[in-house]
Amino acid sequence: MPHPLRNRLLAPGSFFAIHKPVGMTSYSVVNQVTKVLKQFVKKNQQNIALSSKTKDPPPKFRCGHLGTLDPNASGVLPMACGFATRFINYAKMVPPNHKVYTTTITLGKSTSTDDQDTDTTNYRVIREVDMSWLTREHVELHLKTFIGDIEQRPPTISAKRIDGVRAHELERKGLMTGQLSQPVQVRVDDLELLSFKPGRLPEIELKVTCGPGTYVRSIARDLGQQILHQNLG
Repeated sequence: MPHPLRNRLLAPGSFFAIHKPVGMTSYSVVNQVTKVLKQFVKKNQQNIALSSKTKDPPPKFRCGHLGTLDPNASGVLPMACGFATRFINYAKMVPPNHKVYTTTITLGKSTSTDDQDTDTTNYRVIREVDMSWLTREHVELHLKTFIGDIEQRPPTISAKRIDGVRAHELERKGLMTGQLSQPVQVRVDDLELLSFKPGRLPEIELKVTCGPGTYVRSIARDLGQQILHQNLG
């Protein structure tokens, strides 16, 4: 094992930037990293004791992440391990306190999960509308209305807790309704339109800079509904 990484693992607490691939939940990444590091700690207990400045016994080893990434999203998942987990809440509050995503959105198509992942059990297409009239200028005009502190209804397939139960668990049991998923206030710092592909179902690529708890899928859903509603009105 490279010495820099080995030294970090021997430290009382560490932060890691883990690249989460598509198909894995953030929870499963934490479990795998915890398992690997526990094995390492067990094999190097003596060295870890020598590297620690305190004589107190080391606490139970644990890991946590600083923000959930959806299973069908890939990207950097910041993690804290050992003593560093005590600073997770503090780290979330330190400016600039935002996340950056890039996403491709298909406008004019509504699905039950606010997503295009056909492998999801409850996935189904609800509606398709011809939006060949849409222009880049239309999209940019509507994007401005989503910047700032806004109210947003989380997707039904999400880790949001409703009466202590994850929303995706209720959805898969057929117990989720629109009334259960209540709007929450989130912060969107910037929405940059990277590309626009016109057609019956236009595609846009967005760079989203936002605060904690913001769902990009909800932005996609609400953006499409707002554009369509204004055109029909």
